[in-house]
Amino acid sequence: MATVWLVSEDDQTRPSGLLRELPVGNFEALLGLRESDFVAELGMPPASLGTGDPGGGVGAFRHVIVEVDADEAAGHGWRPGFYKAPLTPREALDALGVGATEFIP
Repeated sequence: MATVWLVSEDDQTRPSGLLRELPVGNFEALLGLRESDFVAELGMPPASLGTGDPGGGVGAFRHVIVEVDADEAAGHGWRPGFYKAPLTPREALDALGVGATEFIP
């Protein structure tokens, strides 16, 4: 499985806003994720993602990260690791059918 996370701009240790677990192909279709969106190996979460788009943020979250485990990556021909989706958190929530108020604690 692949896991999509929402990440704040200062969260540099591990993605913190677990959103969904789905096969990576679903994230390709729903989030426009591409193999070229790779940003870091597993075990080394992305250190810096920039400031993100505050207008598309949800709460403190500014980035959408998809974590692809080794089994899922092998089955899909991708590298295991972290990928930065091209959508804002708000766009990702809409694409996945999750409301912001439902997601933010």
